[in-house]
Amino acid sequence: MVSEKSARYSWKSCSFLALVLIFQVFVYFTVYVDILIARIILCFLYLMFIPGIAILKLLKLENLDYSEKILFSLGLSIAFLMIIGIFINEIGRLVFANPFSLNLILLSINTVILVVSLLTIRHQRPSSLQLPRLKPSKKLITVLLIISFFSLGYYGTVMVIVSGNSSLLLLLIIACSIAVSSIFLSRKISTKLYPLILLIVSLCMIFFASGTLITKYISGTGDGPIEFYAFRLTERKGYWDPTVTSSPYAWNLFPTYSMLSVTILPMIFSVITGADGSLVFDLIYPFVVAFLALGAYKLYQTQTENKEALLAAFFFFTISYGKGFGSYKQQIAQLFYILLFLLLFKKGIPHSKKSILFIIFSVGLVVSHYALTYIFLFITLLAFIILALKERIKTGHLSVHRTKIPSSLLLIFLTITFSWYIFVNASA
Repeated sequence: MVSEKSARYSWKSCSFLALVLIFQVFVYFTVYVDILIARIILCFLYLMFIPGIAILKLLKLENLDYSEKILFSLGLSIAFLMIIGIFINEIGRLVFANPFSLNLILLSINTVILVVSLLTIRHQRPSSLQLPRLKPSKKLITVLLIISFFSLGYYGTVMVIVSGNSSLLLLLIIACSIAVSSIFLSRKISTKLYPLILLIVSLCMIFFASGTLITKYISGTGDGPIEFYAFRLTERKGYWDPTVTSSPYAWNLFPTYSMLSVTILPMIFSVITGADGSLVFDLIYPFVVAFLALGAYKLYQTQTENKEALLAAFFFFTISYGKGFGSYKQQIAQLFYILLFLLLFKKGIPHSKKSILFIIFSVGLVVSHYALTYIFLFITLLAFIILALKERIKTGHLSVHRTKIPSSLLLIFLTITFSWYIFVNASA
């Protein structure tokens, strides 16, 4: 006879699969009935988080807090979409003229997510995304603050569009500053709320205060127009052609066109959400940028106290907010850049699971931005050599296996980097 505890565990292990199935039913419904607003919001959130959550559950990573689970889920989802996108592109081109058709790409992604979710039933111990536990009064205040911030940002954006009056958006910037300052002025704010406050502030600053949603035109700095053209070229062809090196309209198209972060990734979002390319760019990249502050906070938290980490992350975000976060492909790459360093410094993750995550995030970084890839490679390789020499001085013999940076992970990153840039990026 099955015990009550076993039955409860069995139900909990199946609950995620049930959630995924329900989510997929709604996705199929909104996509094929074409309820535009619902389709954009639902499919966007589905693609941004559900694949990553499924992979995390399969890996059974129990010792991550809620903010780390959100960060890893976002990174895994984006890497998953780019990896499965290139498989659909390469295999689909052998059979279909347009491998990025809605039916093929939606069915492929949903099938893989469903298979991963099925595997979690047997291998996943019952667990949940542990949100910070607060008193009812504090929960109410937190909810009201979130609603107030987003309402202020929404109506401020509408006012700018309608009348050009930016007073509400200026008030939003002041409110964001007060929200962060209150952490240092009051001891009653729980440290569990730090990541949430930082995330809400960064989302409001990126989507509202920066004017992202005010204009429908692409406003990326640097390679922004070239990156959007690379996406449009992929969209017009119906597939990604890695052999394209030039265009009569953009002489410097290559090697931007070889980056999946501005070709295949926005293509998948555009096809499934049904949104125009410019709207897709105004949603994907600012959304990822908003999580960079949270990623920086978790990274700094491995080296210092909570308040110092929060202040450092806020400083990082505000400086970057003022001068810009770089090109679109760089914005995606920065997420993987932070996650890779967080993996190296994060304790408590088993080596085998850390290696799997490191491989996935390495692929994500390599196919997103070439410069950040080489910067990460240089830093880790130099640190590895310094640590090995330090060990040599300390013990009298050279050992590459006792450094804090595993040699196996470094070799994996080297292999992925040079394989992609030699065979796809033509050593540009």
